[in-house]
Amino acid sequence: MSRTETRTAPSLLRVERLCRHFRLPGGRTLRAVDDVSFTVARGETLGIVGESGCGKSTLGRTILGLHSATSGRVLFDGLDVHAARGAERLRFKRRAQIVLQNPYASLNPRMTVGDIVAEGLDAHRLYRDEREREERVCRLLERMGLRPEFRSRYPHEFSGGQCQRIGIARALAVEPEFLVCDEPISALDVSIQAQIVNLLVELRKDLGLTSLFIAHDLAVVRHISDRVGVLYLGALVELAATTPLYERPLHPYTRALLSSIPDVDPDNPMSARRVRLSGEVGSPIGLQGGCRFAPRCPLADEHCRQFRPELTEVSPGHFVACHRVRRD
Repeated sequence: MSRTETRTAPSLLRVERLCRHFRLPGGRTLRAVDDVSFTVARGETLGIVGESGCGKSTLGRTILGLHSATSGRVLFDGLDVHAARGAERLRFKRRAQIVLQNPYASLNPRMTVGDIVAEGLDAHRLYRDEREREERVCRLLERMGLRPEFRSRYPHEFSGGQCQRIGIARALAVEPEFLVCDEPISALDVSIQAQIVNLLVELRKDLGLTSLFIAHDLAVVRHISDRVGVLYLGALVELAATTPLYERPLHPYTRALLSSIPDVDPDNPMSARRVRLSGEVGSPIGLQGGCRFAPRCPLADEHCRQFRPELTEVSPGHFVACHRVRRD
């Protein structure tokens, strides 16, 4: 069993020491994703949170093979995603799909909604004739709460929430097992965000989807996720089931993130323990040794600044990368 594997169900996705680095002019390196490991069980939703620029989206895209991996492996149901070629690669693309952040930019403005939703059906030839193709598109639109006659219209005729529903329909057209939701509500009006989140929750229950939900909205991630991983400058600093992580965060960065959530409940233990960090978010360019959170951490000492902590299981199912956190 992987050191970050859930004990409740077999894993569909296994990420092993994954790195995605970008070479920059002058010989510098941007470590967007750096030595990340975790698993996702079948039917589970793993939330990934962190500040802007921490590598969340790059992680999701590298898992799907949209970015090549600098090192490490992504295993999907035993298949090495980055080594797969030909028919194996094509089957993986059908089994794993993505919902993108910007609903307008992710839809081709020159294509009708019907053709957009049917892109995956066409690529994998998942219909016998045009009639079946049209029927499947209509069913998908209805599932998203959209009228079938919308299939002849173009993306500019719809609101942001409707466009995101179209994007979700396109992703689900090929009946995937795994869905990466890359900030799927951040570009939407607040009034629409809850509708999309509830739709994703409903689809997960009805279809048995396994998913990676990437977001910076901590309240939304808590609502939709079974477990949550916290990223800081490309590294996973904490990983745990949702309730323990939100109620008893162990890493100083996680504590700071969660204490920033507005809360009017005086009984919430985090309300009384606001954590204010000094300094700005560091840069993933030219990272040196030691804990990358040390420059902002109120607990850091010389050992932290010299040696990078490993992600370690400190209690059953709760993993933390911090020298100052003791095992139970």
